Amino acid sequence: MRFLLLGLVALLVASCGPSATPSTTPRPLPAPTSTTPGATMPPTHSEELCPDVLAVDIEPDGTDTYQFSVTLRSPDTQTVYADRWEVVAPSGEVLATRVLTHPHIDEQPFTRSLGGVEVPDDLTSVTVRAGMTDRPTCGSEVTIRLP
Repeated sequence: MRFLLLGLVALLVASCGPSATPSTTPRPLPAPTSTTPGATMPPTHSEELCPDVLAVDIEPDGTDTYQFSVTLRSPDTQTVYADRWEVVAPSGEVLATRVLTHPHIDEQPFTRSLGGVEVPDDLTSVTVRAGMTDRPTCGSEVTIRLP
């Protein structure tokens, strides 16, 4: 029995040898599985490395102004990272941009807020999207009804 156990351990160690070195190539993250109430489920993004908007929380912040709290998951590196998220009207007009000034490599997913976002009173919903330092907005977006 002891030799059988030692043999199994040796087999496991051998199978994890030099060929099992970790890859340093970034890979796409899996699609989100849930989102905030009232928000539409974001579609799965392509194989392109992009930040995904996972959740959006909106609170009234005054007359026709709101505070947005947005949760992102992003394949950040030291030089390429999610550097912004945007609140966009159905017409495509960018209503607000929350700038992100550094990578969040060890903080995934992460949430950042922006208050005082003016939204025209005739809008009933907005879309939140994100972008990386080296490309335009990409990845999953969330469209959410205003409270």
